[in-house]
Amino acid sequence: MVDVLKIPQDDQFHLIHELKPENVQTQPVFFDIRRGDRTMFIQLFFNDRDPQQKAELFAAIRRNLLLYADVPEEDILLCVVETNSENWWAAGRTVNPRTGFDERMDID
Repeated sequence: MVDVLKIPQDDQFHLIHELKPENVQTQPVFFDIRRGDRTMFIQLFFNDRDPQQKAELFAAIRRNLLLYADVPEEDILLCVVETNSENWWAAGRTVNPRTGFDERMDID
């Protein structure tokens, strides 16, 4: 998200929920793709972005998970939840009124 969406380096939050296999119900084939035992569901939250940026982000996540964690793309499920900028709040955060993004972000 930092490289592709230009999210500020200090604007990252990660919540990781690792579940025991008996607590996960998945189909071995989903969307006509065979899934393995390491299936990851990754949900991302951010303001509205164009489809090309999201495609670039998905590609970067896929590459990095394969490179650094040996997770094949068949085991990665990605979902973006887009919200309007007025739905985000953090103490001391300053929003550029022209762009609706953190003032430190170069969004044009």
